Formats: sequence, C-alpha cells, structure tokens
Amino acid sequence: MHRQGEQGQSAAHKREGGHEGRPYTVFRGICGVTGWLFATMCDFCHTNALYTVCHLREQHASRTTPPVFPEPIMTLRAAPVSIAALYHRSAMWLLPLALLAACSDDEETNTPATSDTGSQTDTGADIGNSTDAGVDAGTDAEPEVPEGPQPAQPKAYSGGDCPTFEAGTNTFVSGGVERQVELFLPSVPEGAALTFAWHGAGDSASNFARAIGAQAIADANDTIVAVPWAADAGITFSWAILSADDKEPDTLVFDDLLSCLDEQYDIANEYVYTTGFSAGALWSTWLVLTRSEYLAAAAIFSGGVSDLTAPYQTPVNTTIPLVLTHGGPSDQVFVNFSEAQEAFADALAADGHTVFICNHGRGHTIPAEGRSLFLPFMYANRFGEVNERFTGGLPDNWPEWCELRVAE
Repeated sequence: MHRQGEQGQSAAHKREGGHEGRPYTVFRGICGVTGWLFATMCDFCHTNALYTVCHLREQHASRTTPPVFPEPIMTLRAAPVSIAALYHRSAMWLLPLALLAACSDDEETNTPATSDTGSQTDTGADIGNSTDAGVDAGTDAEPEVPEGPQPAQPKAYSGGDCPTFEAGTNTFVSGGVERQVELFLPSVPEGAALTFAWHGAGDSASNFARAIGAQAIADANDTIVAVPWAADAGITFSWAILSADDKEPDTLVFDDLLSCLDEQYDIANEYVYTTGFSAGALWSTWLVLTRSEYLAAAAIFSGGVSDLTAPYQTPVNTTIPLVLTHGGPSDQVFVNFSEAQEAFADALAADGHTVFICNHGRGHTIPAEGRSLFLPFMYANRFGEVNERFTGGLPDNWPEWCELRVAE
C-alpha cells in the first residue's frame, strides 16, 4: 500500500503542474522524425535504429524489471559506399546523435504522466510489480481460518503467570498447591502434539514413564508427553476416580498443564490426547467425559465407567475416537475393569463415537499391542475427525479379540 501511494502521488504531481510530460513528448517526436531521416540516409541500416532505441528506452523507463530486447534489434547489410560519401554522411550523424542524447537525458527525469484510466504499459508494470503487490496483499489480508473442527481454547492458568517447563521433573503450582510432572519432549517441541499419560494407583510418574517408553513415544509421534504425579492427599486411589472424590484439584492439573504448555510451546491444539492405566485409565475416562472439548482421541487401558467410579455422561465433543482394553474376568482390582470398559464402550457407541473394545484376556495389564497398535491408532486422529482407516471396521493388522463396537 505504501509503495502504491508513492506512485499515485508522483502521477498526481505531474498532472497538477510538474513536468506534465511535454519535453518528453517533444523529444519523442523529434526522435521519430530523426529516426526516419537517419534510416533514409544510412545505406547499411536495414531497420529504423534510432527510433528503435528511443522506443526501447521508453519501455525501459516504464518497467520495474529489465526489458527483454527483441533479437535482432537491427540487421546489417553490405553496400558499396565511397570514402567521400562516408565522410559526407558522417557529418550527418552529429545531429541525430545529439538528439538521441537529449532523448536519453530527458527520459531519465521526465516520465509520461499516467492517465486516470492507465495505459496498457502502466497496467502491466503495476501487475508485474509482484513484490509490492504481495506485501500489500499480505498486510491487508484477513487471518486464515483453520479448516475442520477446532478444540476449545485452553483455560487460563490458575497460578497467574505460567512457569517455564523443561524436559524432566517440573514443579508447578496448581490451585495453590505444588504439583509435579515428568515432561518428555520431541526434538522440536514447538508446534508438537500433547499427550497426557496418567499412572496407576500406588505407582509413580517416573516409573510409569519408563514402563511405557515415554521418550520413545515423544520421538516417534512428534508429541510432548506429560506424565503428572498424583498428589495422594486424601485420595484413596491416587487420582480422584471415585464418585465421592473432589475432582477439581486433579482436573485443574490437566487445565493448567494444557494452558502453560500451549503458551510455552504453541502446541498443535488439534492433537491433544489422553491415555492411562488402571486408576490412571479411570482418570482418563473422567477427562473424556468432562474435557472432551480439548481431546482428539484416547487410549484407555483398564478404565471405564461405573456407579463406584464415574457414571457415564455424554461428552461435549461428539466425535472422539477411542480404543478401550481390558483383561477379561480376572481384570479386577477393587473395580471390575472388564464390566466398566464394556459399559463405557456401549455408551460411547450409542452416542455415535468410534470406539474399539479389546479383551486381551491377560488380566490387569497393558497388552503388548498397546504400544504397537493402539497408541498409533490414537495418534492417527485429529480433533473432531476419525481417520478413514478406522471407519470401515477392524483394521486388518489388529487382533481378533478387538471389535468395533456398534450401537444396538
């Protein structure tokens, strides 16, 4: 815009007084006449050389890029000329050369005024000035609107100004209480995905991170992996998984970490995930039910819903793909995880979600396929969308003890 304004001001100046292009017009006319005389008296000039040069200089004065000269500008032909004739004619060159110099000097300071409608050459020059046009267009253009469904914006950090996080153990304040999180970063954490991984009752964040290979997950999936530590303050099973538990403190840990990690690393908000095992899986279940507006997908190992833990409620996010695993009838530690996961799968399917339920029959554990198949499934989905590879039924490389749960 700034450069276009300068051009417009220059043209207006010439129309209002300036040079008005008159000396240029006079000399252009002289160039044309002199060129005709020059071509007539010069036996070895096959084309109108002087006029061609003047005309090309005129084009050059109105362009922003070097002109492309036609080839050839002039051709030469041999002709018998006497010495006397050459001497006589050489004197005739002085006038054209002097006028040519005048044309040259005048054009450098006097460009023809641009009309209101603009000539073809001026229009071409303006369009051809792609650098200015690109800058102006970029400055005035409205911000791009992201395509596809978008997650909710993270809540404000409860502690005011976010602390600085780094790889390893981090201590931060959440809801006025000191909490800790183990953080694993990919090679380029800026703009990466974010995965929450929640450990089981009686376990620790550092041990759970080693068990699942948190750093390898971060590297392979371009995701920040956050493994929070449970507070264990007045909580029976590490996290506030029981119906009677006050869930606000642990929920605030999720909200605060999401807010501050997004502020520091500008995470890809369409790719936020949750996973966990046992009590951590039950806490992931709670987040699916109450924080689905932030979640793209989930992989829950021995979790689910029940009257004892968290009863089912329809998630706000109407499209959240999940994989739920349990170990069959022997998968019980205070909670019957087999029944809880089956009930969770049925309720999600009834609400239209894409949910795979997998009974590996190995008791209370994470199956080996969790790392090789089920986490990759989770990472294949973005917020509000299901990867088309998982919409047509059970993937070919998945075990037979998994199924795509369909609403009855």
